[in-house]
Amino acid sequence: MSSRGSYVLASVSRTVRTVELVAASGAIRLAELASCLGVSRPGAFRIAQTLVAHRWLVQGADRRYRIGPAARAVFEGRAQDPGGSPGG
Repeated sequence: MSSRGSYVLASVSRTVRTVELVAASGAIRLAELASCLGVSRPGAFRIAQTLVAHRWLVQGADRRYRIGPAARAVFEGRAQDPGGSPGG
């Protein structure tokens, strides 16, 4: 991290870390995500569900989280302006 560490928001850091963990693992369960992030299951659930709402993650029938279409678009350099966002 840079010398501007005091400007880092913990909530944003956990959200970015969530995407990194899911991308690295391919698929991750909520309990494992919570453990890796060092947060409670409800906390991890809220982060993951926010990312699902924005299509950065998807949750399969096996309840594991995977990278979603919005994140894939960014990774592949074809992101588009969504024109709006859930809850905002």
